[in-house]
Amino acid sequence: YSGGTAQGVLLEGARTNLAKYSDDLSNAVWVATNITKGSTSTTGIYGSAITTVEATASAANGTLLQTVTAGSAAYTYSTYLKRKTGTGNIDITVNGGTGWTTCTVTLSWSPCSVTATVTNPQIGIRIVTSGDAVYAQGSMVEAGAFRSSTIYTTTGSANRVATSLTRNWTFDTNTFSGYIEAYPGFASTETSATNPVFSAYKDANNYLTITHPTTSGRMDLNLAIGGTTATAQVTGLTWAKGDKLDIRFRKNASGIKLWVEAGSTETTTGVAPNDFSTPPNTVRLGRDESSNYGFWTVGNIQLWNSVD
Repeated sequence: YSGGTAQGVLLEGARTNLAKYSDDLSNAVWVATNITKGSTSTTGIYGSAITTVEATASAANGTLLQTVTAGSAAYTYSTYLKRKTGTGNIDITVNGGTGWTTCTVTLSWSPCSVTATVTNPQIGIRIVTSGDAVYAQGSMVEAGAFRSSTIYTTTGSANRVATSLTRNWTFDTNTFSGYIEAYPGFASTETSATNPVFSAYKDANNYLTITHPTTSGRMDLNLAIGGTTATAQVTGLTWAKGDKLDIRFRKNASGIKLWVEAGSTETTTGVAPNDFSTPPNTVRLGRDESSNYGFWTVGNIQLWNSVD
């Protein structure tokens, strides 16, 4: 969902929320310094009333922090914030205040996140102005270079398994095409992992996959026929997390071609043709031939055993 409007099905790789008590700032794991923990009821991020997410600064630069024991890695801390009173800056940290990121906080819930490479992440918020108050819910720290969907926790960490969608589909040996409406869960500058959105799959040697590789601003159409591979690339793309991407592809006697429209940019590219002797027979959304899982919301997909 975005702004209360359904976008499609959410597909994500596996992640673990290492933070405890994601929705309960009143717990002692959240250590307050010049912060008063409140109990005012407010409508939470899931639409129900909650009383354990309020924090008020009793002095300037009050902090509310939790320390997580974990080895060195890139960690992302994220939380949803909503202003109760005041107009001063609200900051978050993943490294105990070595660095602070200022969030845009309004009277409505909005996510904020920060990423850094640290050992034993220390996460939380800072309320810069004395007397200001905010609500903070859905606190999460995960190994990864970008924020994924919130994983609720209480006394310990919690996991989310990777999700993808699979459906049987009989593809033509040479001629087929498709359209995908997709919303990436990462920015175009993300380079830490491969993020597949679509695969026409037969086996590890026969497939056609669309993915964002570990290269900024690029989308790839990867083809394998009997183990021989080719790639069509679209480069120079720019998008923010959650932007709409219109993705079109085709395979026919002229080769493979990929179009990606991100905002107002549309680019095409193609490579030489070949025919499947054993065509793909499965559609995979959010997973590729190597069992990499992508972070996408897929809103619409259309497939044809023909080319316009």
